Amino acid sequence: MKILLFGPTSIVGYAFTRRVPETIPILSTPNRRGLALGWDAVVPESEDDVRRACDREFDVVVYAHAVCDVAMCEARMDWSREKNVQNVLRVLNALPEGTRFVYLSSDHVFGHDGRYDERSEPCPISHYGRTRVEAEQRVLEHTNTAVLRVPLAIGPSVDGRTGHLDWMRYRFTKALPITIVEDESRSVVWADDVVDRTIAYASSNLSGLRHLVAPGISRPALADNIIRHLGLPIRYELKRRRDQAAPHMGHVTLASQYEDDLATPLPSAVDRLDTMGEPVSDG
Repeated sequence: MKILLFGPTSIVGYAFTRRVPETIPILSTPNRRGLALGWDAVVPESEDDVRRACDREFDVVVYAHAVCDVAMCEARMDWSREKNVQNVLRVLNALPEGTRFVYLSSDHVFGHDGRYDERSEPCPISHYGRTRVEAEQRVLEHTNTAVLRVPLAIGPSVDGRTGHLDWMRYRFTKALPITIVEDESRSVVWADDVVDRTIAYASSNLSGLRHLVAPGISRPALADNIIRHLGLPIRYELKRRRDQAAPHMGHVTLASQYEDDLATPLPSAVDRLDTMGEPVSDG
């Protein structure tokens, strides 16, 4: 399957570039490492530029890009909506009607404590989460589209310093402080598993909204597992959600109302850490 991928610098997007040779990565924001890898880049605010990026042979579009910095989205609401909603629409409008399109959304569409399936009403507590809800709704207005809500994805990053895995390693290497929110938990998945499940959805005739299901884990427990995996001493400061400047999710677990093979729960990313050895970032 030849995949036109928007968002190769996200954790899941980067996993696509490493795992699927037929991926055609399209940068939506300038990235030195991505350009060095030979990835094409577009100005997402330019309709002509987006049409040029879409004017090639592919089987499916996977949209994995978003500005997911919650604090930045709170501070620059109009800008983040432009990035997280309008840019998606420009891609959709540049594609022939009926093009297979898979949008990778986020569990940030929920924000309070709970176990949520596809029937659950979104309840975002951040502007970032609200942009995700709006983008989902606009994608689903088109035919042959699927929205996959992805839990917290763990895996190597393109720059070697972002995402939970490389962020931990980088902060320790630079002797920088590490703060973990103690009263938060989320479902966590290995990025490679998200790629495989996304391809399975893209290859099916299913449309609409689906959740990627995985076990939940608290942030301190996740941090402990990652730190042990990296062979580093456990060292961080615990803080509570109420002490953070930007909104933080509560205890959010993604579930599914469906029982088919594509709804089968994915392994916890923590279990993958135990079996996959030390991942090496290309950053």
